[in-house]
Amino acid sequence: MYKFAQCILAVVIMGMPAMAFGQSEMGQLAGRITDNSGQPLPGANIVLEDNERGTAADAFGRYNFRDLKPGNYNVLVTYVGFKSSTFLVEVKSGVLTRLDAKLHDDAAVIGEIVIQNEKFIRNLQETQTSVNVVSAEEIEALAIRDWREAGRIIGNFQNDAFGGFTIRGISINGVGFGGQGQTAQFYIDGVAQSSIGTRFGSRGVWDAEAFEVFRGPQSTVSGRNALIGSVAL
Repeated sequence: MYKFAQCILAVVIMGMPAMAFGQSEMGQLAGRITDNSGQPLPGANIVLEDNERGTAADAFGRYNFRDLKPGNYNVLVTYVGFKSSTFLVEVKSGVLTRLDAKLHDDAAVIGEIVIQNEKFIRNLQETQTSVNVVSAEEIEALAIRDWREAGRIIGNFQNDAFGGFTIRGISINGVGFGGQGQTAQFYIDGVAQSSIGTRFGSRGVWDAEAFEVFRGPQSTVSGRNALIGSVAL
């Protein structure tokens, strides 16, 4: 028994350097998104176009991508009312690469983004809901064809392989493996869609004013089928 335990310990110790080496091969990309005056742009979308990973800047304009394979990445940064910018960044093995981006005002943008999927209509600056909006201007500028493509540039929102989506890592199918019941509500022109309608219904955004993703429970507005959030098109 003692010799057997020694063998197991030896295997574990021998395997540790390999595991550590594998982790050190990955790189990291982080930075801060601001406007011309250096003020943070919370909620700015940062997308790695090469592998379709995306995130949103926090309240201080900061973002962070971990576990990136070494190589060159095209980083797309967007924010409502500002010109989108793309940066080419080289991520190196075991190194934190920093990309701070300043976005410039887009004089061509007219009007303001209005949040529709609340009991009271508010603009984006006034709402306290955790929400990301892809505006009609961004849809046109980025040649977005359907809401699934729009979702790829929103942080904490991912499309699944079955026509649905996840918000903050929780599937529309339910909480946990084998969960039952819809956990997110999808609206098109204010009409709630069924689970089947969400997966197989209309997806085009050619006439959409905006694509909105509300993260977190929306039960007050959308009922019990919005435990993880709601989406409006």
